[in-house]
Amino acid sequence: MPMRQEEPVTPRATFSGLLTENRHSRNARVLIAIAVPGALCFVTLIGHVQSGGQALPQPLFLLMYVVATLAQVSVLLVCAHAIVSKLWCEGFNPDNAAIPYVTSLG
Repeated sequence: MPMRQEEPVTPRATFSGLLTENRHSRNARVLIAIAVPGALCFVTLIGHVQSGGQALPQPLFLLMYVVATLAQVSVLLVCAHAIVSKLWCEGFNPDNAAIPYVTSLG
């Protein structure tokens, strides 16, 4: 069975794909969306542990932390998309082969 030709894997194609209704965009949006509450819980927990429950992180720090988290998750999604596409074309099982690469990047 011949492989169908898809559009090239580029950051622009991946990010524009988040706004469309292709088969992977919904999963990517969910991954990005759950990164925000996870980051907020993590940074709040660290702040409470460090201060003994007496202080909360500053709003500017929270904002910058969430922006950095969203940037990291977005870059990891682009990298994962590229790695999985390349491994699939080379005949490797991306379920087994891509996870170590993406984990080491994150």
